Amino acid sequence: MQTFSDVVQFGLKEEQFRLLVHLLDICTMFQASSAYCKRGFNLMNSIKTKTSNRLQTDQLDMLMRIKLYIKVSGAQIDLDKVYNQWSSQKDRCKN
Repeated sequence: MQTFSDVVQFGLKEEQFRLLVHLLDICTMFQASSAYCKRGFNLMNSIKTKTSNRLQTDQLDMLMRIKLYIKVSGAQIDLDKVYNQWSSQKDRCKN
């Protein structure tokens, strides 16, 4: 056995090691650092401020995904186009 995959395959074939292999598989999924969690909380905190604290989980999730996409890809979003599409989906009161 030379790779992690070889160990897993062997353990899955041997009944006595099956639970140990599942535990090992779960442990390898954990991140070695909390950097991704910290980035996620920083992103969430930049969106959900004292003035926008009534955001529901679904809206917050969508806004986080949009902001992360823009940050990673460097994409530009045409806000007029987004607003026009949003306003055309339902009868909305335009102020």
